[in-house]
Amino acid sequence: MINYLIFRLTQPDKYQHIIVSFMMMMVFFFFLSIPVSFVLTLVVGMVKEIWDKYYGSGFCWYDMLANFVGILLALVTQMLLISP
Repeated sequence: MINYLIFRLTQPDKYQHIIVSFMMMMVFFFFLSIPVSFVLTLVVGMVKEIWDKYYGSGFCWYDMLANFVGILLALVTQMLLISP
């Protein structure tokens, strides 16, 4: 199961989701609190997937997982930057 998840997350499309979610979190963090940045980034990812469901290639839970990985990486980065 873990190997399958790693395989799915290493597809080029998933890298884009990770990078975009990471960057959105980092930008939102400068203007908003961490919880608000987290929710806003998740909502943007969900809206994109809903759009894909009706007008694109279809809804993909692995895209949402990749978004979540990007958010987690941004949270770790923010914690490292903030810690004394």
